[in-house]
Amino acid sequence: FRSIHVVAIDWSAPHKIKYSYLMDGLNTNWSQPSNETKADYRNLPYGTYTFTVRAIGASGEWSEAFEYEFTIHPPWWHTWWARIGYAITALLLIFGFVRWRTVKLKERQKELESEVEVATKALNIKIEERETLLKEVHHRVKNNLQVITGLLSLQSGFVEQESIKELFMSSQYRIHSMGIVHEMLYQSDDLSKIDLGDYLKQLTDRLIKAMKGKVHNVNLKIDCPVISLNLDT
Repeated sequence: FRSIHVVAIDWSAPHKIKYSYLMDGLNTNWSQPSNETKADYRNLPYGTYTFTVRAIGASGEWSEAFEYEFTIHPPWWHTWWARIGYAITALLLIFGFVRWRTVKLKERQKELESEVEVATKALNIKIEERETLLKEVHHRVKNNLQVITGLLSLQSGFVEQESIKELFMSSQYRIHSMGIVHEMLYQSDDLSKIDLGDYLKQLTDRLIKAMKGKVHNVNLKIDCPVISLNLDT
């Protein structure tokens, strides 16, 4: 809000003086003549203005126009340097938030890596314990099968009929073939599968030695591709 007071002098008839205004940059036409000595302007935008006033008295002639130039400056929070300050402050806040967020994310990443490392170590320990236990189980099963074949061998010594002895020997071979599987498992790094070629070599080699002895004229040749069998098979 801005008020501009004006006054003109006419000694002969001061009550007949009238005024007309023009605000350059805001109006293009002169105001209607009035005896009001005050011009009120509201909500003027920031900038430079030229206020022009003229008066007319009882003579009916307009006086020379009087010009008054003034500037409305914005408050400090609307100045260009204040806006630059706002922009810099906003950038600093964003930069600070990004830095803070980055630090928090790195800290969280380290926490997760530490948790993963601890969980991995615990899992590896459990896997090692499981593998050790499974190897121990296979080792004991293999030993128990050997005990059974030993008992069958002892029992066959009391049998005179060759057909019955052959049944004992066949049973021993079958049990022995299963024992080879368990022996290979507890000696292997992979407890989930058996190499068929390796198994066939050990099985036939031991069968030949069991039937023919260490000195024999049997040439063992196994032609088997690389095949891995699971435990059930």
